[in-house]
Amino acid sequence: METDVIVGGVVSEWRRMTTKSGRTMATFTLEDLSETIEVLVFPQLYEKIAQEAANDRVVLVKGRIEADDEDRKFLAQQIRWLPERSEG
Repeated sequence: METDVIVGGVVSEWRRMTTKSGRTMATFTLEDLSETIEVLVFPQLYEKIAQEAANDRVVLVKGRIEADDEDRKFLAQQIRWLPERSEG
């Protein structure tokens, strides 16, 4: 049974890539205090969030976890960047 989950953490290792059809997608590592997971951002979602995408941002991601014996990935369906803290 597949269910949607929401996870939060800090973005690191942000990587953009081009699909075979020429569209841009991305992957990043989502870290919290205890774990890391690779997040896949497919082109349609990437186009919506690309302007805010950066390392060291805090984010909430809604999606599905895809896992096998050797690998675990999180397939993003929605991404919400939390506001950056302003100094002062």
